[in-house]
Amino acid sequence: MNELIFLSLTKEIMKPKNELHKYLFDFEDNVRFKIFLAILSISTTIYKKNKVDHIQTFSIDGLLGVNSFLPRSGKLTFNIIEDFINSLKSPFFETISVDKKLVSFKLSYKYISEMNKNTGFNKIELKKLKSCRDIKATKLALIIENHKKGYLHLNYLLDVLKVPDKKQRKERIKQIKNAFKSINVDFEYKYPANQNAPVLEDHYKFHY
Repeated sequence: MNELIFLSLTKEIMKPKNELHKYLFDFEDNVRFKIFLAILSISTTIYKKNKVDHIQTFSIDGLLGVNSFLPRSGKLTFNIIEDFINSLKSPFFETISVDKKLVSFKLSYKYISEMNKNTGFNKIELKKLKSCRDIKATKLALIIENHKKGYLHLNYLLDVLKVPDKKQRKERIKQIKNAFKSINVDFEYKYPANQNAPVLEDHYKFHY
């Protein structure tokens, strides 16, 4: 499926303060997150091609093909994909359902409005997410693929990667570091040398 090569996201949606940003990452299961990205990618591509805002359709018949970025283990089946789609409640879609591998969808007014703002799109190569077996790694890879060099604030990553609150701070930071390592991205976490040291502008940030 050619629509699954890239996910086109507006530059505004990838900004943390954007209303849709948190909903893009509002998943705790890696497979479900990847299915959502696949469905969003296809739906967005179709809308961008024809610019109509009524119900449109596409087949998921090739979604588990050889070149798909979705996991191809026996644990992921079309029944699982269809169950996910039929239970999906997302502000990216006004409506979405599937029957016999045929998806019917209508994008939400909010999402269409964001696309029509002409703030530019970033194309994220979905195949880069194929090797990510952990939800934190997949989310981080998506963020970095969108902006290949820079920094990410600790509090933002704790929130978007859904690092458990109950764990100690040191362990929570370690989970973020492990996510960077799992996607082979060099990084440096900067923080004050001790409690009495001044907090600088680049502290509590992961620079990559």
